[in-house]
Amino acid sequence: MSRGRLEENRRDSKVDLRAHKLFKTNGDYALDCCPSSTQRHRRTFAINKQGLVIELFQTHNFTQAFYETTCLGGEDQQQQPATAKEKPCQFVDPRLVGHSRCVQQWSYVIAVGRPYGRSNVQFSVDYIRIATGCKCQVSANAVAAVQEEQHGSTTETDLSP
Repeated sequence: MSRGRLEENRRDSKVDLRAHKLFKTNGDYALDCCPSSTQRHRRTFAINKQGLVIELFQTHNFTQAFYETTCLGGEDQQQQPATAKEKPCQFVDPRLVGHSRCVQQWSYVIAVGRPYGRSNVQFSVDYIRIATGCKCQVSANAVAAVQEEQHGSTTETDLSP
């Protein structure tokens, strides 16, 4: 097989993990180890890459809007956004649940703004911080301890096919 054909196959092959039916979901593939919500938010202020508060450009009939994906707090908190450290990850080995947490992820997007309180400065293009996802973090020390526990208890007969 030629190299070009191999690269074409690699590009065209899309793996959909939902097709493997790892979890029983009745067709609702909404399971996530760290539930999140994506909503469109109109913003008038934001934080730029330098960590400064900037006032975003707006008029009486225009406000800049951004899609933001935030971590959810869980059913006990009526699915309201929560700080990442408040919620452990779902679907994690029970020995690691206490050492896991859902962490808010951020990205920078382009917006038009100016430093807050500086009305004499013209608006310009800047990068602002937006919530763009939620991921699970597990303590590396806890994972190492579980792996060490597993390797310490296995025997050669356990490893044979």
